[in-house]
Amino acid sequence: MEVVTNSVSFAENNKYILNCLIVEDDYAFALDTKIRSEELGLKVIAIASTFEEIDDALSKYSIDIILSDVKLSRNEYVYDYFNNIDNLPPLILFSGLDTMDVYEKSKASNPYIFLVKPFDDITLRSAVEGALKKDINSEKKREKKYRDGNILNIKSSGKFISINTVQICFVKSEGNYCTIHFEGKKVAIRSSIGKVLEMISDSNFHQIHRSYIANFSKVNELIIGENLLLVGKDKLPIGRKFKKDVVELFKKEN
Repeated sequence: MEVVTNSVSFAENNKYILNCLIVEDDYAFALDTKIRSEELGLKVIAIASTFEEIDDALSKYSIDIILSDVKLSRNEYVYDYFNNIDNLPPLILFSGLDTMDVYEKSKASNPYIFLVKPFDDITLRSAVEGALKKDINSEKKREKKYRDGNILNIKSSGKFISINTVQICFVKSEGNYCTIHFEGKKVAIRSSIGKVLEMISDSNFHQIHRSYIANFSKVNELIIGENLLLVGKDKLPIGRKFKKDVVELFKKEN
């Protein structure tokens, strides 16, 4: 199956391979779905039967698509659980006829792709392609929201995280990674400092050193004699070639 998606994990023999999580407490059906999915070109990374196992899989792996039963064995309905996950991968729900009424009541607010058990290979293929197409459209909407609302969407340790740029204090480059510091927290992403500055796309952010970007709306003090910029409680070094611009920016902001 040839697809186009922003969340492709890797390519193998010129074919796109998508990491898939199956959520199903009927192990026989889960194995059957795994075989069908892998025949389509998906790579089934894990099979989960509880919310705890779903959490574990999402934290350990980069998941590109989820195939999930509507209801698990403890009468737990998954769509409410998935609604609380930020930047959820494309999701396909499936179930038997006995739980369709529950889905019908919820689908207005949870417009996921839905399949009725048992389903054939053609139906599964169409659902996967539809879910990926839907995800691309959602990504375009997220990008617009990011531009309009200064929302930074990043992927770190296999998880998608959304950060409002007003929360970010500074960014530090460390080798092939950059650490984003925000509201007493920090998250590392694999990127160059220049790329991060492009991603943030906020006029308050400026590079002050080859390894640092500062949010000038968070700057407390400029210590010229020591070539330091105080951002909250953190003292950031100012690079020689950036010093003139930093001084002018600080005066402008203050």
